Amino acid sequence: MAYPIIKKGSKIGIHATQTVGQAIDKLKSMKNQGIDCPVWKVVDNLGAAVEAYNISPNSVIIFRFCNPDDSAQDIEKEGYDYQGAVNRTFNLLYSRFQAPEEKALLYKPNFWVEVLNEADPPGVQGWGNFGRLCGMMAERATKENIKIMLPAFNNGTPEYDEFIAFTASGVFQKMVAGNHILSIHEGQIGIKEPVIIYGTIPNAPAVNGAGVLALRYRYWLDYLKKKNIPIPGIIVTEFYAGGGHGIEPDSEPKEKIVERFITADKEYAKDPEIIAILPFTICLDDGWKESDYTYVYDDLIKYMVSVKDRVNGGNDNIYFTKSTLNVRAYAWIEVNKPPDIVRSIPENTPVTVYWTTVTSDPNRAVWACISPNRNEWVSMAYLRK
Repeated sequence: MAYPIIKKGSKIGIHATQTVGQAIDKLKSMKNQGIDCPVWKVVDNLGAAVEAYNISPNSVIIFRFCNPDDSAQDIEKEGYDYQGAVNRTFNLLYSRFQAPEEKALLYKPNFWVEVLNEADPPGVQGWGNFGRLCGMMAERATKENIKIMLPAFNNGTPEYDEFIAFTASGVFQKMVAGNHILSIHEGQIGIKEPVIIYGTIPNAPAVNGAGVLALRYRYWLDYLKKKNIPIPGIIVTEFYAGGGHGIEPDSEPKEKIVERFITADKEYAKDPEIIAILPFTICLDDGWKESDYTYVYDDLIKYMVSVKDRVNGGNDNIYFTKSTLNVRAYAWIEVNKPPDIVRSIPENTPVTVYWTTVTSDPNRAVWACISPNRNEWVSMAYLRK
């Protein structure tokens, strides 16, 4: 299975903290009104994840556990214990899955475990090292046939040069090979600012439609596509719409908060790599009241029902490889010598098809260009929707 593509409907999902009653109720409400929640996530409540899967088996279900290695403390320093951090993380992960129904959930095709959260190592060196750690975790998960999400980029991070260093570690190739998902946090915290502020970030090229906080991921997509680096599915596991949550003295009215989420949903839905955005959070605990969006969800669900047949952007050009596939420098047409192999990509890798060859001969292969630079080609026979 490759990562899910939300071809139709809203990409608004649910994020729940430990107290999950309202989050379960909203999931049931979506099902009762004929829509699937694209993604349902819970923190440190595995029983709730099992319940959510049973209610909505078509949804992506995410369980995040609190990991002492979340912050990758001191990873920028020489001598950091990479293997120790990996071992501690996976030992803790497996210790959480004890009951038979929990162990079964771990291997479901639409279940991911989020293993890291909001590390922000200092500088380019720190982010390069962090990419190495994330790659090691992805490789471990792939070997053990489970799917993970990482690293939950903190809102406003990384910086552009830090992202390049993170990418240079080879982490995305390792993530795509095991169908692991990139988790990020985005959005606007302030009460009065627009939910999306378009603009540039330091040292980055201009990217159409990219933002400083919300839509910051478009800088990452632009870089990965230009470098022909495999792109994993992306979930905004925490999305902030600001507005004051109804508890600040000058909070926006509920209708304005709903408008903020609708604005964001329409924009994020343009990119097929985005699986969902999860408003942070549904939780009535005292510790998270200042972040609770429960009070807008009934209106959000009405909106989601109204757009359940909306066709989202970019899906027609996304394919997945059927097997490990050689990528060639140009289409193999009417030449005896095969084109040079540029690289190989693993099974279930998502690729964007930019152009295809045209032929009237049914015995001749159709070739697809998977690079905007026209220098990477594969046979369409080895791609699937």
